[in-house]
Amino acid sequence: LHIESLPGCFEKDKKVWNIPEEKRKEQAAKAGLDLVFPFRRRFASLSGLEKSAFRSSFHLNKLLLAYAREKGIEVLIRQSMELLEQRLFVPDPKKDGKQTPMKGHPVFIAQHATATCCRGCLNKWHHVPKGRKLLGHEKQEVMLLHKEWLEREMARK
Repeated sequence: LHIESLPGCFEKDKKVWNIPEEKRKEQAAKAGLDLVFPFRRRFASLSGLEKSAFRSSFHLNKLLLAYAREKGIEVLIRQSMELLEQRLFVPDPKKDGKQTPMKGHPVFIAQHATATCCRGCLNKWHHVPKGRKLLGHEKQEVMLLHKEWLEREMARK
């Protein structure tokens, strides 16, 4: 059973109580519920990123476009998640700022186009602080940006 979580803040006896997300998840699991947290988009949008001449210059070449279309969006997003778990979502990525190639895989191009190529760009464009692991909703926003950008590219002629 899926239920959407309400804010973990309530007032009782003139005192404000806050129940952290992890505690709400724990209690939902005990009750046999799959707790779904409402999604609030906070990252820069693709239309905002496209205002940058550098970010808007990235497109999949014919070879990468053919690869993307052959694999499909689900496979690309899974590959993206696997790559980013080690290269971006960690507190201090190895070779941060230099770890994302400019060619070779659709995900790499998507990273540059969406300013999710390194922690510096993630901080500058999306206001995610360096030096800490990304939170669940931040990972979700990165993946949604990638999905949206890749779908646009795959729809291009």
